[in-house]
Amino acid sequence: MRDVRHNRTGPHARCTDTCCPSRLTRRALPGRDRALGADAAPPRSVLDVGCGTGVAGAAWALAAGGTPHVTGVDRHPWAVEEARWTYRQLRVEGRARAGDVIRLPPIAPGTAVVAAYVLNELPVVTREGLEARLIDAAGRGTTILIIEPIARAVAPWWDALASRLVATGGRADEWRFPVELPAPLRVLDKAAGLDHHEITARSLYCPARPDSSGPSRVE
Repeated sequence: MRDVRHNRTGPHARCTDTCCPSRLTRRALPGRDRALGADAAPPRSVLDVGCGTGVAGAAWALAAGGTPHVTGVDRHPWAVEEARWTYRQLRVEGRARAGDVIRLPPIAPGTAVVAAYVLNELPVVTREGLEARLIDAAGRGTTILIIEPIARAVAPWWDALASRLVATGGRADEWRFPVELPAPLRVLDKAAGLDHHEITARSLYCPARPDSSGPSRVE
């Protein structure tokens, strides 16, 4: 077991988990820890916004027992193909398609939305538009999970977004996971002058509200 340092906005806590990259998404889900609401029902489906290689949506589906269907959306055809490969390899029921992050389909009840490492890559106007849509969906009771690098330089807008989502009933967390890289990655890490001894991230999580009704439209 590995020690995992976890900083929550407000009280601080400590927890333990094994070290695995997919745990970054899994541990960022309060439903994975009884003290943080483990009795919450898993989503029926997961919408992965700007899915890249598909690991965030796949990790959420696996954390939920492998039952949710994952839909990955990314503008790059290469990323779409990589996400499809990820779903096949991890035996996750999912599909990936090319699309724009600000032209998303309506979110049906029971669907959760994850946006991992995507907001910091968007132009200001596009990012603000997506933020508004995610906040609106959260306000309507949709489960929202946002993950970004822990470095504040790449996300100077983080505190403002966190305040808005916390106001809707969400939570803000910072995560540090000790990691032992496989030998080939250690060689590359050293050659690049880096020293990745831990995985870090920050997250915003808004749980579903049981009184929500009807789809949330984020297009």
